[in-house]
Amino acid sequence: MKNSQYIRRAQYEKGFVVPLLIIIVAVLMIGGGVYYYSKNIKPTGPTSYKNEAIVNAYNVLADESLWRNKYVSTNIPVEWNVPSKNIVIKKIQENSFSCGEKQANFVNYTSYNAGSNYVGGWNSVSVIDCGTYYFVYENGDAGPKLYGPFDLNISTGKTTTKNPPVTNNQAPILKVNGPQELNLNQLGTWTVNAYSPNDKGEGSTLTYSEKWGDSNTIYTQYPPFTHAYSQFGTYTLVFTAKDSTGAQTITSTSVRVMNTTSPGLNATSNWKTYTSSQYGFEVKYPKDYYLTENKTGISIESSQTCKTIRAAASGPWPKDCLIYDLLIQKDKILVEGTGVIKTTTQVAGYSAERIEDNNQGMWDGMIQTTIQFNKDNQWYINRVSFNLETKTVAESMLEQIVSTFKFTN
Repeated sequence: MKNSQYIRRAQYEKGFVVPLLIIIVAVLMIGGGVYYYSKNIKPTGPTSYKNEAIVNAYNVLADESLWRNKYVSTNIPVEWNVPSKNIVIKKIQENSFSCGEKQANFVNYTSYNAGSNYVGGWNSVSVIDCGTYYFVYENGDAGPKLYGPFDLNISTGKTTTKNPPVTNNQAPILKVNGPQELNLNQLGTWTVNAYSPNDKGEGSTLTYSEKWGDSNTIYTQYPPFTHAYSQFGTYTLVFTAKDSTGAQTITSTSVRVMNTTSPGLNATSNWKTYTSSQYGFEVKYPKDYYLTENKTGISIESSQTCKTIRAAASGPWPKDCLIYDLLIQKDKILVEGTGVIKTTTQVAGYSAERIEDNNQGMWDGMIQTTIQFNKDNQWYINRVSFNLETKTVAESMLEQIVSTFKFTN
C-alpha cells in the first residue's frame, strides 16, 4: 500500500515539474531575445502622425528648430502675454483658445509618443491660428507650452480666419498727395506718407491697395503710386493702407482729366532734368523716380522694388516697377517675331522707330516698348520695361520722357 502511494506521488511530482521547466525555459528565451533586440536596435525618435497640408500652411512646422526658438514664458499655466502683438493668448478649455477678445482657430497638427527612451511620454503639438499670425502649442508631461508668434505662409493660398482686433490697436496714419488735374494719358504720381502707430520697433510693414475710379479693379502698387487716364472726366481715387494686424485706413481724393489742348497742368513742369555734357542732350523725368548713370547711358526707376527685381534676374515683375533706360551705342536693337509691333515716330526732330515687344522676357509678366533713332552714327535707344498690366501707364511715361528729349549743341 505504501509502495503504491509513493509511486503515484512520484508520478504526480514528475508530471508537474516537467511543464514548469518548459515554461521557465520559454520565458528565458523570449526575455533574452527582447534584451538582444533592444540592445542592438537604436531608437530613431518619436513616432509622429503629421498632417502635411498643415505643415505647408504653417511653414515653421516643417522644421521643429524654427518654432522651438520662440518660447513664450508665462506665470499662469494657461495664459500667455505676447507684447510683440499686444495681445493675451488664453486657454478656455481643451482645444479652445482665444486671441485677445476673439476665439482662435485651433488646428490639430501632430501627436507623438516619445516612448521609454525619451523624456516626456505622450506629447501633442497643435496650432493656434490668430488670423494673420499663429502660435505653436505643445502639451505634454512637462505641461502646456506656447511658441511664437509666426507670420502666416500666405504664399500657400491658405484661407484663414478673420484677424481679431488687437487690444489698443490703432489704424495706420495715411496721407496721400497728388495732382488735382491731368491731361489725357498723362502719367500722374501720388506720393504717400504712412506709418503704423503700433510699430514698436519690430518693423511692421504696411500693405496698400488703390482704386483709380476708371474701373472696378483694385490694384496693389507700392508708393509712389502712378496712373494715367484714357478718357476725360473727374475720377474719385480710393487708397487703403493696412497693417499686419488687419487694421486699415482708407482715404480718397479726386482728379480731373482734361483734353491735352485744354489749359491745365504742364505734364512735365515739375519734373527733374538730366543733362549729358558728353553727348550734348537733356531729358526730363518724374521727380519721385530714381536716376542712375551707367557706362551706356542712364536708368530711371519708378520704385526701389525695381532694384530688387533686377538683382534677382528672374521672378515676377512688380506692378509698381517702371524702368526707363536710355542706351547710347553703335548698333540698334533688333526685335523680331510674333507679338512685335513696329511703327514710326519722331524724337527731337529725328525719324525714329517705335517697337512694342509684347513677348514676356526673363521676368514673369515683363514686356518692353522701345523708341530708337540715329544721330551721327550713334543710336539713342529709349526703352521702358514694365508689368504687362500697367502697359497704358508705362507707355504714357515713355512718350512724355521722350517728348522732353532735346540736344543742347
